[in-house]
Amino acid sequence: MSRWTSSYNATYANPHGDDPSYQQAYLHKQLIVGRFKAMRAAFTQLNSNGLVSSEEMNILTSMYKLDSGKAREISAGMEKKDGKFNYTDYIRKLRKAKFNYLESLPESITKAMPPSVVDAANNQETLISVTGDRRSRFLNINMALIAHDAEGTGLLRKDLLLFMLKLFGLDTGSIRYTFSRFDHNENKLIAYVPFLDSLKENQSPEDDLGATVGPCPRSPFKRSLKKSMKQ
Repeated sequence: MSRWTSSYNATYANPHGDDPSYQQAYLHKQLIVGRFKAMRAAFTQLNSNGLVSSEEMNILTSMYKLDSGKAREISAGMEKKDGKFNYTDYIRKLRKAKFNYLESLPESITKAMPPSVVDAANNQETLISVTGDRRSRFLNINMALIAHDAEGTGLLRKDLLLFMLKLFGLDTGSIRYTFSRFDHNENKLIAYVPFLDSLKENQSPEDDLGATVGPCPRSPFKRSLKKSMKQ
C-alpha cells in the first residue's frame, strides 16, 4: 500500500454518518458485536482451556441471543476431541456463516456516527452477566435457564446444569447433596426452579436472593412411580 493511500484512509471522513439507513446498520452491527463480546467474557470465566461441548455452546448462544438452527448445526459439526472443540474456531465459523454481512459496513462509517448514535448503540440491551453479587448471579442464571429452555419443560440435564452453575460461580457449598435430592430416579434430569430455590434455602437468612421463576414440572420421580404402578 502506498504512503498516499495510507494517509488518505486515515484522514477520509465518510459523509454518510447522518444517513438513517447507515445508522440502523451501525446499530445492528454493534448489537451483534456486543452479544459476541459478552458471550466471550462469560466463557472466559470457566477457565476451560478454550474448549467447549456442543451442548454447552448451545447454552451460551441461547444466553446471548445468538442461538439459531445454523448455530447448532455448526456446533454439532465441529471436529471434537473427547467431546469438546475449540471455542474460538466455532465463533469464527459462526460469524462467517451467519454474520459475515456485518463486515460490509466500512470502518469509516463507524467513525462518522454522531455521538448520540454511538451512545445509543452501546446501550441497546441489558445482557446476562455471570459476575456480580450472589443475588444478581442467581437472577441471571434464572434468566439463562429460561432462555435455554425454549420448550418450557422446566428440566435440564444434570451435567448441563452443573456447567451453568460453574459459569455463574454457584457450584459451591451443598451442591452435591442438592443434586442427590432432585435426581430421584437417576434419569439425570433436574427441575431447575425448585433446585435453585433449594440452593437459596441454604444461604444466610440475611441474604435476600429473590424468587426463582420458570416452568415447574411435576416430579420425574412421581411420574416414574405412577407409570410403574400401572404396569
